[in-house]
Amino acid sequence: MRSPLLPLLALLAAVPACASGSSAPPETPSGSASEATSPPASSEPAPSDGSKPTMESQREPFVQGCVARTHSAEYCECGFQQFSEVFKDADLSQKLEPEDPRLETLRDKTLAACAGKLNEGQVKANFLDGCIEKDDRKNAYCNCSWQALRKTLAVTDFLGDVEQPHFVEAKKKMVVTCKGKLPVEIPKSEFMAACSKGDAARDKPCACLWKKIKAKYSAEEIAAGTADVSSVPGLAECNK
Repeated sequence: MRSPLLPLLALLAAVPACASGSSAPPETPSGSASEATSPPASSEPAPSDGSKPTMESQREPFVQGCVARTHSAEYCECGFQQFSEVFKDADLSQKLEPEDPRLETLRDKTLAACAGKLNEGQVKANFLDGCIEKDDRKNAYCNCSWQALRKTLAVTDFLGDVEQPHFVEAKKKMVVTCKGKLPVEIPKSEFMAACSKGDAARDKPCACLWKKIKAKYSAEEIAAGTADVSSVPGLAECNK
C-alpha cells in the first residue's frame, strides 16, 4: 500500500529534468519520506542535436506531473519556481540521486513558499488518492485515517517531513482509532509480495514472519508503519 502521507517532493511529482532518474513509490502508510524523494524520469526527450535540456524545457512536464497529483496549477507553478532556483546551476541531463541534498532544500523552500496555495480539500484528495489506490476496500480505513490525523495535525503537516515526532505520534493514535477498518488481507498480501519478491522458496519463511508479526500488531499498525517489528520475538526462527 502506498503511503497517503506523501512528502512534498512526491506531491510535486516533479524534478523531471533528470532524464535518467526514476520514481520510487512510497510503500506503506508509514509516512516514510525516503522512498518518495526519487524524482520520476523526464517526459522531455533529449535534444536531437546533443545539446543539454534547458530549465524552461522542464516547465511543462514538471507542472503537468504536479497538477495530476495536487490538482492545483497555482501550487505547481510556485513549485517550479522553487525548483528553477534550487537547480539553476544543475546539469539537467544528469540523473538526480535520491540523497542529493538539494532535494531537501527544494522541499523546504516549496513548503515555505507554496503550501498556502493548496487548500484542505486538495490536500485531502491527494491523501485519499494515495491511500486508497483505486482499491475500494481501503475507503473506510483511509477516510478514518484522514479524520483521525487531522484532529492533531495541521494541513501543512501533510506536506512536510512526516517522520517528525508529532506526526509519528499522530499515527500511533490513528491506528487505535481506526482499528478494524482495514481488511487484514490487504497488508498481508503486500507484506508477502515485498518479502518473497517473487521467489516461491521464500513463501514459507515469509508466511512465518507474517504470522509472528500479526500476532503482536494489528493490520492498521503494520500498514501505517507504527509496528516495531524488531520487538517481535522468534523472527529468526522463520529463516531456519
